[in-house]
Amino acid sequence: DLAQKQKSIDLICEEADKYSQRGYLVEARNILENGLKKYPDNLDLICELMHVSFRQKADRNCLEEAITWGEKILEQSNNEQQRHSAIQVLCFSYRCWKIG
Repeated sequence: DLAQKQKSIDLICEEADKYSQRGYLVEARNILENGLKKYPDNLDLICELMHVSFRQKADRNCLEEAITWGEKILEQSNNEQQRHSAIQVLCFSYRCWKIG
């Protein structure tokens, strides 16, 4: 059932956001990565993971991951909010990559 699937995805995002908002980015990342295991290639989860990865940009691997997720969103999403968010993250990520 699509409605139940979306509800489950929304709950995963909400749970991850609770951790992310308090600065527990590793925990938020784990929640989202586990969500992607259950719902592979879900763009809602990928978008949230992109944001968490970008917030961990001091770690070059996380910055690279944010770029990968952002590019995937631009390739696959028709959702304007997701695309706009990806463009913003990519602009800042490319700048950080160049500086770092």
